[in-house]
Amino acid sequence: MTVIKFKDSRILFGEADSEIEDREDERATVTFVPSVGKAMVSGTVSRSKRAFDVHSMFPALSVHPILPDNSPIFSHVMYGNTFELRDLLQTGEASVRIHNEWGRPLLHVSYRGAYTSQSSNNIATVCARS
Repeated sequence: MTVIKFKDSRILFGEADSEIEDREDERATVTFVPSVGKAMVSGTVSRSKRAFDVHSMFPALSVHPILPDNSPIFSHVMYGNTFELRDLLQTGEASVRIHNEWGRPLLHVSYRGAYTSQSSNNIATVCARS
């Protein structure tokens, strides 16, 4: 389980003078990765506290497919084969939500396995556009 709490301020520009709004955000995430299975499940609840004690909550549930480490998509990501990766994403054979057996998403795999920073940046660009 991961719990993140942060505070920040931002300047709001209105019709009159600008004013500073303080806000406080918290996010709790629970992720379940089964020992045998084809998907991991993450549940997240975000809570925001704005000025004047206005609260809002945002629940989310995500399901991410798990593929074996020897799947072609991970090879393409690790070796920087951006054209093959793009083809898999465009045809729907792969998704940016895919995780490996260790629970790592494609971008994490690309940064761990990339031989050059240029291929890592290319993979990040391809995934961001999909």
